[in-house]
Amino acid sequence: MDNNTLFRELAKHYKFTEGDWWQHRQSGNWILSHSAVLKMSCVPTPEGNTIVLPNMGEYNWLKKGEEGVFGREVVVGGTFRLIDKDRNVIRTVVAWGEANPQNLSKSVSYPNIMAVKRMIDRGVLGVLAFNQLNIYSAVEAETFSDPKQKVQAQVQAQPKPAVTQQEAQPQKAPRPVPQPPKPKAPPVPQAVQAEKKTPEVNGVKSSVSKRNLILSALSADKGQMITRIAISTATGIEGNQAAEILRELMEEGLVVKEGVRRGTRYGLAGSASSVSFTHEHFNDLWRDTVNSLTRMGLEYTRVGQLTREVTGHDTAVAAFNAGDLSVDKIERIYLLGQNWAASKLGGVQV
Repeated sequence: MDNNTLFRELAKHYKFTEGDWWQHRQSGNWILSHSAVLKMSCVPTPEGNTIVLPNMGEYNWLKKGEEGVFGREVVVGGTFRLIDKDRNVIRTVVAWGEANPQNLSKSVSYPNIMAVKRMIDRGVLGVLAFNQLNIYSAVEAETFSDPKQKVQAQVQAQPKPAVTQQEAQPQKAPRPVPQPPKPKAPPVPQAVQAEKKTPEVNGVKSSVSKRNLILSALSADKGQMITRIAISTATGIEGNQAAEILRELMEEGLVVKEGVRRGTRYGLAGSASSVSFTHEHFNDLWRDTVNSLTRMGLEYTRVGQLTREVTGHDTAVAAFNAGDLSVDKIERIYLLGQNWAASKLGGVQV
């Protein structure tokens, strides 16, 4: 059963309504509203397992408005458990939620509530392992907002143009002007006819064409590693399809991947070298890594200690300038930080 079919079966089980979920157009991921996640937290799974949410007294408030990298920030964490009918713990997840000026709309003046919403959504989806099915919560990003609601809001906001008296009166249709007969089109060559008969899927003629489009997009960047979103934008292939083709190309040894999470980039085999690790790539990857580690509860001093342990330099910038920082070392720092946070809280980080 593929992910799309599985998700629709789960939507039936949890009795999602039309406004509870939608599909993100750019990535193809399934997006759930906060109310849909709350439904899931109260309804047993198809196997009969239930979710135990942390109560308010168990919330771990790391920040309550203190100054952070992105301004005043609220960070809260909690432990979520999935238990079976006999009250045995199947899975434990520690989830974090954050709210700061970078991820809050200007109209939102309740950062504590937004941080708790993010923590609950991540905890419920994490303890159910839904993130493995490319299912996310709408509170993760503004780009995950329901496009139908945005269109309706724009239509309602636009004032209707005034109709003049002359426009209100019915207009007589103009008489058609006689046109000379058009010459017959020349016959289409057989090669072109055969090409037109090639089946099309989402505007791409075949899976072979999709592979070639992705390989062409990777080669067009002169050996630079690019993100999956950039690949989808350049080729017009939806996110899930692009991810599947990239996986096949990596298994065949034609494409390589480097980076973690949002810093993941792809390139042709042989292009993943120190030359492709540009300063811009370093900034994006390191910023994403530090943000992820701080959400897990690591302080910047702890991140600095891990950086020193892996690279021998006090800062990542110094290690990069000295040529002692690579994508593999950043991944190593991230894994060490993740293990440290999990060991302190006794659970898996999400």
